[in-house]
Amino acid sequence: MANNLYYFKIESLCGEVSDPKFISDVLTDTSSEIINLLDVSYLYLFSKEVNGYNGANEPWGGEQAWAESNNGYKLPSTRILNISKKDSGGEFRSAKEIPIDYEFKVQNADSVFYPSETEPVYFIKNNHLYVYGGSAISQTYPIKVNLVNYPDLAYNDSTGQAVGSDTTFTFPVELDSALVYGSAMRVRVKQLNDLTKDELPTAPSFTQVATYINTDEDIELAGAETSKISTQIQDYTAQMGKYGEKYKNMAQELANFKQNYDRALQPYIGSQAKGGPTAQAAGGARPTQ
Repeated sequence: MANNLYYFKIESLCGEVSDPKFISDVLTDTSSEIINLLDVSYLYLFSKEVNGYNGANEPWGGEQAWAESNNGYKLPSTRILNISKKDSGGEFRSAKEIPIDYEFKVQNADSVFYPSETEPVYFIKNNHLYVYGGSAISQTYPIKVNLVNYPDLAYNDSTGQAVGSDTTFTFPVELDSALVYGSAMRVRVKQLNDLTKDELPTAPSFTQVATYINTDEDIELAGAETSKISTQIQDYTAQMGKYGEKYKNMAQELANFKQNYDRALQPYIGSQAKGGPTAQAAGGARPTQ
């Protein structure tokens, strides 16, 4: 349904927005902000899992082959949720992240840090993933990468539907209100800036009066100009009143958007998040899978 489009949801809050691309940008920016604020127990909502091996096409939507293992595997995001590698028994074993200064130790078979196939390790270098332990990564022994997916959203995406260019990802419905209000905040800030730039009345000028008095020494013309400016001041005062009222109302709406954004996010952020680590330790509800 058209009413489910994010464009129309934001428009219902902010009024008409003439630039759809701007809506796409603020949706994407807000989505990234939400992900970065989430309690770690909710990052599964934005997880993406793929299998990879030497020579396979990039699993991130690209058509180029993934780099060979010794050159690392390029990642679209380094917020890793889990890395695992298939062993000779057909079981995926979770890999442990290690400091990058162990890079050469884990490749040396004589080192005590040389990993086994049951305890693989990984590190990230220059936004590339390196996994070691057991047989060489291949189609038979692939790696499984589960990381946080930062989606690119578009103005014509809809609630509950695949978003952007990723046909497998749907923005979580439980965070839909946060996305809409957070995006509306960004739109409203731009509208306030535009209002100041385009609609702020120009104050009357007394320059001509000063010229009549100081240069021309014509009191009569100065008086006539002053009378005209007096009318302009009345008009300017009325315009400033309308401008001030409009700005005040729009700023108040921005404050309301922020309040609703914070309220929508609150159950999902920080250590006190509902279902998060602290709540779970106290017997609180876990997030619905």
